[in-house]
Amino acid sequence: MSQLIKSLLSARTYDEVSWAAFIRLRAAYPDWEALVHATQAELEPVIDPVTFADQKARQLPILIRVLLLKRGELNLDFLATEPVDEAMAWLMRLPGVG
Repeated sequence: MSQLIKSLLSARTYDEVSWAAFIRLRAAYPDWEALVHATQAELEPVIDPVTFADQKARQLPILIRVLLLKRGELNLDFLATEPVDEAMAWLMRLPGVG
């Protein structure tokens, strides 16, 4: 789950910037499930200055909600048993990923 969130933050952003944003986000939300209730206004200053911080701050709670609705938990381990192309296709359908 952490890798997925880090990947979303890193899109079009320098690694050192996205890594710092990830660390701040993890400190603010040690339980990723808490992001489901976070607002864009709360998240944006935490992840800024990543590129498109406003969009990513809007997408993160949606991503968490979708994963909880689809899987019932924030765990992507099931993808390890899928063929790579199917796992990638599943991930690409997630908000903020594809």
